[in-house]
Amino acid sequence: MAEALDAAVARLCRYLGDGVVGALADPRTVEVYVNEDGDVRVAAEGKRRSTGERLAPEQVRSFLRAAANWGGRHLEGAASLDVELPQGQPFDGARLHGEMPPTVRMPVFSIRVLPRRIYRLREYVDAGALGISGLTVLSTALTERWNVLVGGSTGSGKTTFLNAMLAELAERCPGDRLILLDGWSKTYAMTGWRLGWSLWPPALYDKARKLAVNVWSCVNAPTQFAGLAALTGPQD
Repeated sequence: MAEALDAAVARLCRYLGDGVVGALADPRTVEVYVNEDGDVRVAAEGKRRSTGERLAPEQVRSFLRAAANWGGRHLEGAASLDVELPQGQPFDGARLHGEMPPTVRMPVFSIRVLPRRIYRLREYVDAGALGISGLTVLSTALTERWNVLVGGSTGSGKTTFLNAMLAELAERCPGDRLILLDGWSKTYAMTGWRLGWSLWPPALYDKARKLAVNVWSCVNAPTQFAGLAALTGPQD
């Protein structure tokens, strides 16, 4: 299994080239993407820039084929691809989305890098991105259970900021405020199976169970077995 992983990583890196691999390894990078012009662009620290690297359409197509093979997908005849890239350097489980003709003129892709660290709200203050008054308002909102809406354009740092808010919430109100909703789609590349899970505080569990039973009843048996196989199978 380790040899297969190493071979898959080496193949993917070969098609991307050293420039793209280096950008993925940069801890500041949150996204690497290639549009129809073949220019390799990077999103980091709230800004987007060209790396000066270019990938030919056949390189992009070969990379997407290799990624599809890694994820157990068939790219031929498909217009798009969503797959989780291998764990470990340089991908670290990053999420790949690719598009192929005829939906686009040339093959394109975007690699979203998973957060490498969780920033704290105090760090936003130290960096000058958040004032003391803003920190006070957000801290009060979390403690007093206010609704908080986080919005922004693509690549503006919404997810990074939400992670900071969740870290603050976990520190201020451990054990009784957090509800986790997640699914198999990203981790196990099961988009479309409509299978998810949740973690609830004990006081809310029975209410959530009754809601589930009466709203969507039960996931079909084949999907449940598929989810079980994903959890109990190889995790690399």
